[in-house]
Amino acid sequence: MLEELEGLATRNTHGQRRTNAYFEIIREESEGSQRLEGRLKLAIKEFINRLRSKSSAFLAEFLDLIQDSMLIAEPGIGEERKRRISCGRLYRELGEMIERCELKEGSKYALGPLSSTTDQT
Repeated sequence: MLEELEGLATRNTHGQRRTNAYFEIIREESEGSQRLEGRLKLAIKEFINRLRSKSSAFLAEFLDLIQDSMLIAEPGIGEERKRRISCGRLYRELGEMIERCELKEGSKYALGPLSSTTDQT
């Protein structure tokens, strides 16, 4: 599985130089100006979605945390800027996930299949 992820990281969909990265650099033109933006590669998003579809609620939540809060190409511009999760917030989020694993119903959350009724934020 790691070999597949490494292969996806080197795939390039926009004719740019091949890199061993999870992001691709996109040149955007708007109102006569250009800017470069880093975006998570579509192949990486698809890989995460495939993992999520076969995972427990815990793993799905963990993958969401990685994709939505950690795999962010900084810097952004102005109000559009989305920042990576801070170490303190990541520590708290992971702690809460561990607590849910330790609850009476935690084994279903940690190991059970993801159900359609599972709340995914």
